[in-house]
Amino acid sequence: MSSTQAFTLTDLEDLPGWAHLVAIPESEVDDLAAEIQSQNGRTARIARGERCLTKERFLQELAAALQFPHYFGDNWDALEECLGDLDWLDTSHLTLIITNTDKLLTHHEADLGVFLTILQSVHELEESPLERVLFHCDEGKVAATRKRLHAILGKKGQ
Repeated sequence: MSSTQAFTLTDLEDLPGWAHLVAIPESEVDDLAAEIQSQNGRTARIARGERCLTKERFLQELAAALQFPHYFGDNWDALEECLGDLDWLDTSHLTLIITNTDKLLTHHEADLGVFLTILQSVHELEESPLERVLFHCDEGKVAATRKRLHAILGKKGQ
């Protein structure tokens, strides 16, 4: 499958790992979310990367997309705690889709690194409902988006 085709749920089940770069037109993201949600026990939520230029805006967007409880503390520790729980969503299989990943935390690479570390940590929890994260970008931005994510993930290992 080329990186420009939409992933079906079956394709996602066959892919290893929890993080995937999905290069489809933004107009198809809702259809992908609906397809995921059509499967019993699965939930998909969308956070819009173009609204996440700063840490504060990003945390607000995630809180809205994932319907965090009123006690969410608008900080990284609170995000990790909420992502590790998600009981209020009543799902055991959550897919988080972040659109326009190329715009996510633009000029805030350290914050993006913290977020990716949190995602990895949450995914490693035994009973985490966070099944996968789909990082969306337009077809023409695949190479740059992949390079950015890999560069940040590489810095984490240093």
